[in-house]
Amino acid sequence: MHELPALDIDGYFNLDLRLGWQLGEGLEVALVGQNLLAAQRSEFIPEFVNSRAAETQRGAYLSLRWTSP
Repeated sequence: MHELPALDIDGYFNLDLRLGWQLGEGLEVALVGQNLLAAQRSEFIPEFVNSRAAETQRGAYLSLRWTSP
């Protein structure tokens, strides 16, 4: 865990999780969760460039993958 004290960004831990199921030959479904330990966090705050701060938010999605044999 590293922090960026000069940019006022605290250190953090991260957790991503993927649960996948093989439904048949060549067909897979997966549930994915990202950044599960915090609702959002700052990753970068610009000091010299006029741009927006970078923030990461919690998210989840469902994935369906089909591959032909």
